Amino acid sequence: MLSNLNMKMIFIFFCAICTSQAYSNTIYNYAGNAFNSGGTVGSKYFGDYLIASVTFSTSISKAFSGDIYKNEISQWSIQVAQLPETKLDNNNAITADLSWPFWFHFESGQIVAWQMLAFPLQSSNIYEIYTTNSSPYGSINRTSDEFVLISGQSTVGNNPGTWTVNQTTIPEPSTLSLLIFGLLGVFNIWKHNAGKAQ
Repeated sequence: MLSNLNMKMIFIFFCAICTSQAYSNTIYNYAGNAFNSGGTVGSKYFGDYLIASVTFSTSISKAFSGDIYKNEISQWSIQVAQLPETKLDNNNAITADLSWPFWFHFESGQIVAWQMLAFPLQSSNIYEIYTTNSSPYGSINRTSDEFVLISGQSTVGNNPGTWTVNQTTIPEPSTLSLLIFGLLGVFNIWKHNAGKAQ
């Protein structure tokens, strides 16, 4: 006969399995090529380049009806590499219009086409940072990185940068539950045997 305690443990374990959720964070880092054109002001940034980072958080929820997948951007940043003060991220930037101007197209887990556009929420020196590579898809044929100031800009065109990927996975609760209940089982067996020995 199973004790009330064991029945409760089995019920909790079953609920943990049925409602478990796995998380995976995939970080893509971008390195552009050196600016090679621009206006009077922008030209002084020749040789500098854009860097960016985007973290995609993917969750897989286990439900009675099947797995539910959810993928969203949890963190992002973009800046001119040698100008840390130009860094824009989740906390200090807004998009340039009401429609979200970030989009990414993946093939085999790699970003092959993209657009990122951001400018400061509050700044006396208004600027925007822009990277796009949409030439492989649709009717838009545009590939450029730009650092745009009011009186000039630095750009590199038709020479897209590269994305590198790093993935980290957080164990799902059901896996942790298996470990915890396994350890509890070993402890109960040890306690039972120790009681017999006395």
